[in-house]
Amino acid sequence: MAIENHARQQNEQRWRTAFENSAIGIIMADSNGRLFAANKAYRNMLGYSESELFGLTFLDITYEEDRAFNLKLVRELLDGKRKHFQLEKRYRRKDGSLLWVRTNVALVPGMVDVAPFWINVVEDITERKRVEEELTLQIARVRESETRLQTFFENSPNMIFLKDRQGRYLYVNNQLKKALCITEEQIKGKRDDEVFSAEQAAAFQANDRQVLEAGVSMEFEEVARQEDGLHTSIVQKFPLFSAEGEICAIGGIVTDMTQRKRAERELLTVRDELTAELTEMTRLHEFSAHLLAISEFEPLPEAVPEATIALQNADFGNIQVYNPGTQALEIVAQRGFQQDFLEYFRSVRDIGAACGRAMELRQRVIIEDVEIDSEFALHRQIAASAGFRAVQSTPLFSRSGQFLGMLSTHFRRPHRPSLRDLRFTDLYASYAAEIIERERLEAARRKVEQVLHMTQMELARVSRLTTVGELAASIAHEVNQPLTAVTNNSNACLRLLDEHNLKPDVLRRALEEIVADGTRASAVITRIRGFIKKVPAEKNELDINEVIHEVLALTDREFRENRVLLEHKLTSDLPRVLADRVQLQQVLLNLIMNAVEAMTAVANRPRLLCVESRLDEPEKVLVAVRDSGIGLGLEADRVFTPFFTTKANGMGMGLCISRSLIEGHGGRLWVEPNSPHGAVFYFTLPVADRSGLEMSGHQVFN
Repeated sequence: MAIENHARQQNEQRWRTAFENSAIGIIMADSNGRLFAANKAYRNMLGYSESELFGLTFLDITYEEDRAFNLKLVRELLDGKRKHFQLEKRYRRKDGSLLWVRTNVALVPGMVDVAPFWINVVEDITERKRVEEELTLQIARVRESETRLQTFFENSPNMIFLKDRQGRYLYVNNQLKKALCITEEQIKGKRDDEVFSAEQAAAFQANDRQVLEAGVSMEFEEVARQEDGLHTSIVQKFPLFSAEGEICAIGGIVTDMTQRKRAERELLTVRDELTAELTEMTRLHEFSAHLLAISEFEPLPEAVPEATIALQNADFGNIQVYNPGTQALEIVAQRGFQQDFLEYFRSVRDIGAACGRAMELRQRVIIEDVEIDSEFALHRQIAASAGFRAVQSTPLFSRSGQFLGMLSTHFRRPHRPSLRDLRFTDLYASYAAEIIERERLEAARRKVEQVLHMTQMELARVSRLTTVGELAASIAHEVNQPLTAVTNNSNACLRLLDEHNLKPDVLRRALEEIVADGTRASAVITRIRGFIKKVPAEKNELDINEVIHEVLALTDREFRENRVLLEHKLTSDLPRVLADRVQLQQVLLNLIMNAVEAMTAVANRPRLLCVESRLDEPEKVLVAVRDSGIGLGLEADRVFTPFFTTKANGMGMGLCISRSLIEGHGGRLWVEPNSPHGAVFYFTLPVADRSGLEMSGHQVFN
């Protein structure tokens, strides 16, 4: 009997030791749910001491919202409807924070001298819950393939890594960094022998070589040191292939041996799914890079059905764009169809076809077999002719939710695409929608730019007409001078005729002067007509000093009438600029007239206007118009704003138009204070010919 008691005591001691030191939380409660035993793992989990726990029931530590369901399961257990139950619920820790657990509960029947009691095995699943919630939330927001892949990996409960063929780490997820207590900077771009001990690195690299040589996924048992010691893990390593079929990288999924049983059940499925996922992600990334490399719109829609057909192993495919005017779908890209199919579905409004139904419902429609789908009955003949039995149609929407079109794939045999294929199809559909929306926005932008350009040109012409009106007196003077000379010379010739004094040399000289003055008047009129004429811009190589002299000739009378002293400092032999003569005249005329008007109120100092030209940079010519007027003061930053003016009757468009014209020539127009009085307007223009940069640098002052 003593031996039996001793053996029983030893068993009880072993049981208590195992109970207390178990890594999994274990509690026991009496039939009223009051705790009377809790091991160290459970106490640490909740932050209570042993004495504190023994005064509580399981409901006291269960989160309020989870109590009702927990109690329901307990009652079913008491009523004999269950032998045990498993439940995922939340505990409230001693500090008030919440803890997710998976609990397995069983009722132990009473025995002699032992009342019935509950036994509960508790596993902390807070991290798993957190990861699941974060993964679900982030995947819903992911649009780009790289972000989707990174999000998938970062929230995986497994440790995951990618290496290039040379063994350098391309990527490690948070779980792996956490396990190794290492930062991304400490491991990315490094080899195993730069991170781990020589022995461990050699083993890892040997396994990598096996995968590279075999070209297939392989499973290894590897040992790595983590913060709490050595961990033995099952590492599933697999090759990643480029589009050309070459191995470009190695992927790895690391599962700790403590989860071996679960890993053995799930590893094969996870491996296959993840390999397929990585392959599709790689394909999606390559497809995205391909789209970015294409600059023209036309090839872009063609690429999407090709990629979707490859994804789903389909036989045909097409993209249709929705025409709001006809409220119909129109094919813009296709692969595999003959002309009779394209003509038949040239414009679709009928809701019997898959694409028509999807357009009506604004959601994906899948017909697994058109031969038994009653709504498709009208189209079976063309389906048979085209050679397809199944079809899926996915609607395309803009970012704002506007319906844009349809992406459809067709199969020769009855078929339903997998959920994974449909998930990636949605990504390809988003690409297609982006392409269509981008093209529509680009077309709208081009139209707006065209309208703006036409409006700008018309405003510029109106501005020229306004300026010509202001210069009417000067223009009249420029025309009247040669016309007066023509009249005087003609009268002189008539007098000579009356006096019969027709000496050939006198008559020739008078006629030559008449021709010269007539040509001069004609040149003035031609110049004015060209200035105000509504003609397209025409850029030619121009001598900037020549254009300046033309404008100064038009404004000569304004200088005299307003008592303005003119000074020009024009650098000779400047390289020619590529510009539209009329637009350049308009800019100069606007700046000069503004300068004259700015000096009308000046009475106590000379009214001095200076026009300069020089080489500003090796490839730019600079023109400056200086005045000694009242200056701009605080208004300097606003003078180029449309409709802002300091003139009583000004439109506020002259300087705005001038800046636009100069920028259209690749130059820049700005204003600065002049010293000691007034303002100076500068503009630059790029030179037309680099060979013109060889110049004498001689300054001409007049």
